[in-house]
Amino acid sequence: LTNMLPGAVGSFDGVVTTVQAGGVAFQVRGQVGAPGDQVLLSIRPETMRVVDRLDGDGPTLAARLLLREFLGPILRLHAALPDGTSVRIAALGGQPTPQAADGTLRLAYDPAQITVYPAT
Repeated sequence: LTNMLPGAVGSFDGVVTTVQAGGVAFQVRGQVGAPGDQVLLSIRPETMRVVDRLDGDGPTLAARLLLREFLGPILRLHAALPDGTSVRIAALGGQPTPQAADGTLRLAYDPAQITVYPAT
């Protein structure tokens, strides 16, 4: 299942739009609405990946690890964004999932992989 996050459109810089969702400022490719518009962000679990540091490879966000599920070759992580919103991340089971001592994960994502829908 995809992660569906309610959010509010922020500014557009000519390339990406900032959308506030889950206590995080997501970057989304293109102009997705006017500032203040209410939207839903659709983020597939497999399009987010755990990184161990800020490596300049696209935007990242912090989330608190809640649960790990080992599903054969797939590792499903359940995490909470800063405001408590739940997200799921899918990774190959053999990949390391580094986390800070306090249980914080650093998640990287591609702004072009986020689909935006108007909130109804």
